[in-house]
Amino acid sequence: MIVLVTDFGLGDEYVGVMKGVICSINPEVKIIDLTHGISSQDIIWAGIVVYKTCKFFPQGSIFLIVVDPGVGTERDIIIMKAGGYYFIAPDNGVLSLIYEKFNPEIIVKAEKKNYTLQPVSCTFHGRDIFSPLAAHLSRGENVLQMGDKVDRIVRIKFPQPQIREKEIIAAVIHIDRFGNLITSLDREEFEKLGWRRFKIEYKGRTIDEISSCYDTGKDLIAIWESKNFLEIAKPGGCAQEYLQAKPGDEIRIVKLG
Repeated sequence: MIVLVTDFGLGDEYVGVMKGVICSINPEVKIIDLTHGISSQDIIWAGIVVYKTCKFFPQGSIFLIVVDPGVGTERDIIIMKAGGYYFIAPDNGVLSLIYEKFNPEIIVKAEKKNYTLQPVSCTFHGRDIFSPLAAHLSRGENVLQMGDKVDRIVRIKFPQPQIREKEIIAAVIHIDRFGNLITSLDREEFEKLGWRRFKIEYKGRTIDEISSCYDTGKDLIAIWESKNFLEIAKPGGCAQEYLQAKPGDEIRIVKLG
């Protein structure tokens, strides 16, 4: 199984052409579109999405991640085996969380031309390099034949909340298509603190509890979304428009008592 993650959207031919290349090499492989709605060049959110969702796919799945601001440059392309999955991506930091949270078994710098289309476009490596690599890997090709082993990858910092004795400063890291504000505060991390009473402050608004559903009787709520990040939502409406919110905005969680 090949799982696609790109920032291409669906308005152009890019995703369809990638699938065509894959199926030309391996007509039997199943292709899943995880998302093509990553904001342009947003390697942070792409990395979070892959890390948070890979566990829902069968072991051995190949995650093909094309969020690649450096396409056409000398940045490397890597294949990583970790957590029972394969990840093919530009070496731009998008796999930082996978590298840190799992224990990679193998990392290969993919550079063998016999696994790519020729000639290679300087603007569409998704078609000419990434897709053929994934297709050949799905046919059972030994990853060690596709390039040289490496020990390190480019790593970037992902947003982390600032946790203090009686205050947490989190940030809006993503706004989904419904206008819900997804923050950098993870549920497991928060619940370890054992705070029983607290308030959430944002844009002059205060929320005094975390809801278990999108309660339309409330103007604004906080809720743990499906990836277990704290989310601010306006039931029946759009929190982004209502609060004039944007990524990077700070949210305060204050301990009471």
